[in-house]
Amino acid sequence: MSKKKKHGGKKLTARELQIEILRFLLQRPKKQYAPQQIIHELHVENNRDAAEYALQQLAKLGSVTEYSLNRYGIAIDKFVSEEDDEPVKSPAIREERIRPEIPVREKQPVSQSKNRKVIEGRVDMTRTGAAYIISDQMDSDVYVPQKHTNGAMNGDTVQVLLFPPPPARRRGMPARKPEGEILLVLKRANEIFLGTIKFSRKYAMFLPDNPNIQTDIYVPLEACGKAADGDKVVVAITDWQEGKGRVPIGKVTQVLGTIGGNDFEMKKILINYGFPLQHTEEAEAEAARIPDTISPQEIEMRRDFRDILTFTIDPEDAKDFDDALSVRKLENGNLEVGVHIADVTHYLKPGSPMDKEAFARSTSVYLVDRCNPMLPEKLSNNLCSLVPEQDRLTFSAVFEFDSSDKLVKRWFGKTVIFIRGSSNRAG
Repeated sequence: MSKKKKHGGKKLTARELQIEILRFLLQRPKKQYAPQQIIHELHVENNRDAAEYALQQLAKLGSVTEYSLNRYGIAIDKFVSEEDDEPVKSPAIREERIRPEIPVREKQPVSQSKNRKVIEGRVDMTRTGAAYIISDQMDSDVYVPQKHTNGAMNGDTVQVLLFPPPPARRRGMPARKPEGEILLVLKRANEIFLGTIKFSRKYAMFLPDNPNIQTDIYVPLEACGKAADGDKVVVAITDWQEGKGRVPIGKVTQVLGTIGGNDFEMKKILINYGFPLQHTEEAEAEAARIPDTISPQEIEMRRDFRDILTFTIDPEDAKDFDDALSVRKLENGNLEVGVHIADVTHYLKPGSPMDKEAFARSTSVYLVDRCNPMLPEKLSNNLCSLVPEQDRLTFSAVFEFDSSDKLVKRWFGKTVIFIRGSSNRAG
């Protein structure tokens, strides 16, 4: 008996097989194949069952469609125009530009039904693609099968339609969890993701590193920047493409290169917790327009502490100095102590791009070897940092103590300070 001829290729992991199948079908957008045909064409050692499972997973994501019994092809209505064989693009991409902001949703939350209950909650996504909805309106979390998650991602705030209660189990068995379907994403937890970019002939697919993100992201070639096939990149969503079987559209905002090293791991931590690595172009442009010097008119309106001994209490290797102390003996023998913090509001105007971004970020994030600042570097490390040998605008609380250390006077207001060299800083 002759041995069965092997394909001659290597055996791929489940994820690798999905990628190769998707790339194969994208190059043949008007054809359909059986799983065994695809295995033969790819020259891999995976069996037919593995190919069929990979195709079913791609079908759940909306990338592949089963056009007839056990024959699969690329989802034409999602990726390829039947007329010109070009990737389908969102309105923003048709105009040859990528929108930097997340589009405002026009859909309104579904009203409560007499027969079907609608709740709001937060998505806790599992690695299988199913989700549990944690809601203050329910005593138990709500189970949502993968086919009913409708584009929601881990951490999103969503609106869920509850299914009719399942039949009660026998006595002694635990009660069944309520189930439902996600109707609408009310608030996205993350708009930026870290992962690997894979190129096809006409566009690229972004594969998130986070196992709880169960959808790939479509990236037009013009939105890939300088990324190369297989690079680790940061992608921002430009169009969520909400609805069953649809995948989000994104653009590459930063190329991290190949995996490995401390720098990559630190950036990965920030991205996975939803903190962008860069400030928006609008915020950076606003910061660049701020003068580097303080006008005499602004100094005239403030209490001047520049001739008073003032020092910070930050470590020597600190990059941003947020507060400072001043101290002096008064002519009446009392001691005056000033506590000064950077006057950020002088530079940050309500409703401005920097203000909106600071509101979204909420805080600066400190890791072992770096800080991811809430404000652009010109403010965080310069104008709003109480560095030595520079006039700096501050808010101050000034206290006067008598010889018995009793507080006899206090003052609060806007000031200007000057720190004379690093020798004036306490260690």
